[in-house]
Amino acid sequence: MHESHGAVLFNLIPDRNWNYADPEVKAKKVTHMNKIIDSCIRRNMPVFVGTEMNAAGQKLVDTFSEPALARYLKVFVEGAAILNAHTILAPQGKGFLSDWAKEKFGNDKKARNQYYAEFGTKNHPA
Repeated sequence: MHESHGAVLFNLIPDRNWNYADPEVKAKKVTHMNKIIDSCIRRNMPVFVGTEMNAAGQKLVDTFSEPALARYLKVFVEGAAILNAHTILAPQGKGFLSDWAKEKFGNDKKARNQYYAEFGTKNHPA
């Protein structure tokens, strides 16, 4: 999970982890995806999702109705809310990894995530 190197979130590119015609390949990829997302949940590590937009023909929005992804929709929405809150609060010195956040939450990742998720759900960038 690279936490020892300072990683505090996980970014998932959904199609790479489920969208395969071969059922065996798909099952293997989904199993690995489930393991890493479940590990992030246990560690209170936000999960952000999004398809790479660096190649022609990519989807604008991922297929979150796909059963392999749908079970984690709440996790993905929370990650988006956390990112939204960080985007709004960072210019005020209150970003996700700011000194303000460290002072307010210390090592309590669950409380930090909850604060940013709630803020990000209720507020939108100007």
